[in-house]
Amino acid sequence: MKKRTLPALQAVGFVARLHGFKGDLVLAVENGDPEKIGQAPYLFLELEGIPVPFKCMEHRMHRGDLIIHLESIDSSKLAEPLLQSVVLAERKYSRQTAEQPGWEELTGYHAMDASFGNLGQILEVQEFPMQYLARCEVNGQEVLLPLNDSTVDTIDEENRQVNFRLPAGLLDVYLKPGDDEEEELE
Repeated sequence: MKKRTLPALQAVGFVARLHGFKGDLVLAVENGDPEKIGQAPYLFLELEGIPVPFKCMEHRMHRGDLIIHLESIDSSKLAEPLLQSVVLAERKYSRQTAEQPGWEELTGYHAMDASFGNLGQILEVQEFPMQYLARCEVNGQEVLLPLNDSTVDTIDEENRQVNFRLPAGLLDVYLKPGDDEEEELE
């Protein structure tokens, strides 16, 4: 049996409103080039926390808005439940600049955190559905760092360095001092 995996997805915006009565949707694009996003053969809408693929049948720009028509969404009644849904696209359609390397290309880069400082070298980039993780070794402990737009501050290609702004407490999960063995309950 062939294993299927989701492509690497990135949030690009959300469904802002309906356009007309034939199920067309206006996307509020927050990340990427609207024209490039519209060219994606499939867009994923997050429904109940799960990315659901929709074939993009048509797209057009109208007064600066990206308007899309998705397969099988042919009325405002079918489109209305999609309002405010997060829209995701494959990373190759969502990147704003072609010069920035993809997450999978960061193996070997040096990782720095704004609060912690030196996190060492990125030994491997692991791909999971909707998530990339950078594996580093900090003080002899394996640490997995999420690679996304909210945790990666900048990527310095010239110096091969990734500057992170990690959430408070994330590194503590990996680097907390060893707990003494728990006392047995009597």
